[in-house]
Amino acid sequence: EMASTGEVACLGDDFNEAFLKSFLSTGYRIPQKGVMLSTGTLKEKADFLSDTQMLYEMGLKFYATNGTAKFLKEHGIEAEILNWPLEKKEPNIMTYLNEGKIDLVINIPKNQEKYELDNDYLIRRKAVDMNVNLITNIQVAKRFVKSLEQNKELSLSVKSWDEYN
Repeated sequence: EMASTGEVACLGDDFNEAFLKSFLSTGYRIPQKGVMLSTGTLKEKADFLSDTQMLYEMGLKFYATNGTAKFLKEHGIEAEILNWPLEKKEPNIMTYLNEGKIDLVINIPKNQEKYELDNDYLIRRKAVDMNVNLITNIQVAKRFVKSLEQNKELSLSVKSWDEYN
C-alpha cells in the first residue's frame, strides 16, 4: 500500500525529478555557460519554443545555427549565430565547442540531405569528444528542460535509497 503522503514509487519526488536525476547519473551536467541550438524543422522549432523560452529565462547564453537564430529572434530570443562546421568560417560551432563555451547541444536533424547530416555528425562527434551534454531528440529535449525548470534550485536533495521506499 502506498504511503498516505501520495509518494511516487520512483527515484525522485516526481517524474521530472526522477528524469533529471537519471540524466545526471549518466554524466549529464546542469548547463551553466551556453546552449547550442539547431532545432530541426519549422514544426520542431515551434514545438520547442516554450521550452526554449524557459531555458532562456534561466539566463543561459544561446548560440544557434542561422535558421534557428532567425526563428528565435522573431520570438524575442537573442542567439549568437554560429556557422556550421563545414562552412569553415568563424564564428564556428566547432571552435566554440573546443573552447568550452557551450555545455549543452540540442541538435535535431532537419532533413536527410548529406550536407545536413555531415554537419550534424561533426557537431555530435565533437560534443561527445568534449564531454558536452548532447540531446538529439525533441521529446527528450523538452523533458530535460521541464525537469531543469522544476528543479532549478538543484538542491536535488540527494537522498539515501531507503528514503524513497
